[in-house]
Amino acid sequence: MKLFISYSSKDRALVETLHDDLDLLFGDAISIWYDRELNRSGGHQWWALILEAIRSCDIFLYALSGSVLKSEPCRREYGYARALGKPVLPVLIAETDIRLLPVELQKAQIVGMMDHSRDQLRSLRSSLLGLPPAPPLPDPLPAEPETPLDPVGALNDRIARLTADADAQRLLLLDIEELFDDEIHRAHAPEVLARLIERDDILFARILRRAQMLQARHPDPPTPPPAVDFPPPLVIPSTPSRLVLPDPFAWIDIPAGKVTLGEGYDGKGYIPKGKTQTFPVPAFAIAKYPITNAQFRGFVEAQGYQTERWWTPDGWRARGANNWTQPRFWGDADREPFSRPDHPVVGVSWFEAAAFCLWLSEAWSVRIMLPTEQMWQRAAQGDDGRAYPWGKDWDAARCQNSVGSRSSKHTAPVTQHAGRDKGDSPFEVSDMAGNVWEWCLTDYESGEQDENKSANIRVLRGGSWYDCNAEGFRVDHRGRITPEFRVNIRGFRIARF
Repeated sequence: MKLFISYSSKDRALVETLHDDLDLLFGDAISIWYDRELNRSGGHQWWALILEAIRSCDIFLYALSGSVLKSEPCRREYGYARALGKPVLPVLIAETDIRLLPVELQKAQIVGMMDHSRDQLRSLRSSLLGLPPAPPLPDPLPAEPETPLDPVGALNDRIARLTADADAQRLLLLDIEELFDDEIHRAHAPEVLARLIERDDILFARILRRAQMLQARHPDPPTPPPAVDFPPPLVIPSTPSRLVLPDPFAWIDIPAGKVTLGEGYDGKGYIPKGKTQTFPVPAFAIAKYPITNAQFRGFVEAQGYQTERWWTPDGWRARGANNWTQPRFWGDADREPFSRPDHPVVGVSWFEAAAFCLWLSEAWSVRIMLPTEQMWQRAAQGDDGRAYPWGKDWDAARCQNSVGSRSSKHTAPVTQHAGRDKGDSPFEVSDMAGNVWEWCLTDYESGEQDENKSANIRVLRGGSWYDCNAEGFRVDHRGRITPEFRVNIRGFRIARF
């Protein structure tokens, strides 16, 4: 297996360590190429050698870091690998804002390799072995990307070609910040500002303001930057959940598989009436338990309800219109059980659940979001087509419910029905029937999996403590509601994509 590593030269030491990890895992079974022997000032010859190595590799490993996002050569290497159809494995080697990655990488499963733990090594090995084989090279080959320009040239090139694409805007902001960080290239700042001013439109207004602010920080002649410009980067330990979320919390890795979905109860969803549809589900990770009140409190205390960047546009409007500042039942003495620390958080809309995920994504530098309904069903059902998480037959003792003679008054601790001999799914995911209905990412009517189109009706799964019909607890039962509803029977769990 031939592996190509794309990385920023600023991360060379980290990539050397990653190389040692790969050598430990695979030995002579893998051939690793990265440009440690090349001189990046070698112009076209250097670039030709890199492109040839990408063409001959079986897997393109993208070593993600903040420096990679600023690297024009890395962006061009990645684009060429995609054009060739090479399998791409993103590997996190340093703190990275995933919102600045290309959209397709944000949705990919990213392997964390920041502390080189045994679990991370296992994940790296299984991810590499699980990738599909590289297809034959296309004929004819795609056009080779040009030799990367110097930073100022790359910036001018991006200004010339920029469209209204939001990702391109963010990358241009990164380029501008790198320009002002580099004392040698800072002398070209006036020329760059002039190019921005030429583009007299709304698109460039924010970018121009940022450039002018950076220029003000660096008067002529350049002066050293302040000792502390930004807060120190967040360090993500091998078990990042312990950094923010109190127990109980654990990730459960779900292998790739398939699920079959039927129509919803009203026949108005994306599954045709009277039909079923089978979907492939890639490997992912899901939280073992629903998010608890104690865990959601971290979002509240981080000023989550006052921080717009963690909300979808529709969610931010709903928050303001309804004056949401915390889950609905917190502080209500008459409904105290719904705010107990180890109970699932309820009284949160889909918008609040999505905002919690975006906050956590930023804190951990990984893609966190509500599970799609396909992911949810796979985690609950496994591979044997069972009707309930624990098996084929209904058992009221295995979840919090109000079926038959049972009459639950409120939610239960998320661990109350945990265990293989209790309510766990085949993958040992807990509380997937009863306790609370769980918000999913999926748009009920269109089937889209996009948090930014959040005004539409969303899928609910799992049944709640209040429900009295056993059919509602089936792993294939599909509920739905509009995203702004906040009641005491709905909560959520998170997934890592």
